[in-house]
Amino acid sequence: GLVAFTFFGFTDIYLMFQPKKNVTAIRLGICFWVVLAIGNGGYSMANWEEKTTKPFQVFIALNTLSHIVALVVFRKYVEDGTVSVDESISSKDAMLRLLKVLIFVDCLCLGGAGLKKTILSYPGTGLTFTVMVIATSFIGRMDFMTGKSAAVGTESQPLKSIV
Repeated sequence: GLVAFTFFGFTDIYLMFQPKKNVTAIRLGICFWVVLAIGNGGYSMANWEEKTTKPFQVFIALNTLSHIVALVVFRKYVEDGTVSVDESISSKDAMLRLLKVLIFVDCLCLGGAGLKKTILSYPGTGLTFTVMVIATSFIGRMDFMTGKSAAVGTESQPLKSIV
């Protein structure tokens, strides 16, 4: 779980900072999640008998909060056209509604975990994981490129004719 949620933290960082091309924030954010995950894993291993899953639960709560913020920011990017939605994936309106539902479900997860009831907190971990799987399945196929970018080349002739 720790590894999977760490990579979702990376996704959150990209959702917030890639459309604005803030490479420094992306690098620092990824370092933050890696250090936090390694520290959490090391602390949990060293203190397993006393603390059980408490550090992991705090990590998941922080990660879920990060998901909510990233999805809210990303929804704004989709809404104002900073990020475009390919019509073959979904319409812009349907994507905005989907993001709203995912934000709501993640808020439920965080709220359920905040009640400190086992029956509400453990399913929330799986549910927030599911929310991010759904989000990344759509977001991974979206166009983050706006305008001209030096990172995007253009082909002047087909590859077959070059080789």
